[in-house]
Amino acid sequence: MIFAFQASDGTPLWSHLSCSGVDTVEAALGPQVLLVGDGDGDLAAYDPVNGNQIWCNEEGGSITSAPAVDGTTVYITNGSDAIALDQATGTERWRFTPSDFSPLTNTPAVFNQAVYVTGGSSVFALSRTTGQELWRTDLEQQTNISAPSVAGNAVYIGGKHLYALRASDGNVLWTQDIVGVNVSMPAIAYGKVFVNSQDPQFGLWAFKAETGAFLWRSRMTEESLATVTVANGVIFAIARPGGLGGAGGLMMFNSETGAFLGSILDPDGHPFNHVLRSQPAVVRGAVYVSTGDRVDAFRLP
Repeated sequence: MIFAFQASDGTPLWSHLSCSGVDTVEAALGPQVLLVGDGDGDLAAYDPVNGNQIWCNEEGGSITSAPAVDGTTVYITNGSDAIALDQATGTERWRFTPSDFSPLTNTPAVFNQAVYVTGGSSVFALSRTTGQELWRTDLEQQTNISAPSVAGNAVYIGGKHLYALRASDGNVLWTQDIVGVNVSMPAIAYGKVFVNSQDPQFGLWAFKAETGAFLWRSRMTEESLATVTVANGVIFAIARPGGLGGAGGLMMFNSETGAFLGSILDPDGHPFNHVLRSQPAVVRGAVYVSTGDRVDAFRLP
């Protein structure tokens, strides 16, 4: 199901079944439509105001991550391909399949004239207009490779370690292996890279974006796999319940020093999602975070 709520007070606005009826993934809002993929490989566009379905395409495979929207184009992965479609009509603009059928599973990142995608143990750069492969970098064997994040001249990826690749040719700029494993999708802000990770060393980490040099670490988020959000000098991280973080919840840290600023819990004790691809959202002075069955909104001080 896809649900829409009034941002100011949570009033339900509309809901809609996915095209296939199989579980949906994170939605993406473009300038024209709301775009949602599902586990049966359907990508659909909805009117964000009333929820009316505008188009639905069977793209094959299984869509397990959010679409990426840039201008009039939407980009997705379906487990085997990266696909670009016209946002308004669903018309396919190009489709890329790796020559060795390496899986493509994560939300693409669009930056300048390239689209960056990850899956398996590989990172690809594709032409934004044609889908032609520009370069490919194969990393060491990965269990959970993250979606890419792009800033400046670098592409950042979490996985077995934290990696930075040169955006122009895919050459490895640096690798940080003290961070642990199952590193979350990197968040880049203020010249720093912020990630969560699991064993052997876990918690929330900060590194210099240019060199990968270690800055600080907080173990309070425990082994959360959630992607962090950075806004107004504050890092918002969903903590795994138990351990140093106590009940967990939504934790806030100073992005410069890592100092703990406070935490917020669901009023009814529902744990917030801290699994791979979950992430808090900060919009217009409010932070939105989901549990397994609802969305909480908190106004920032």
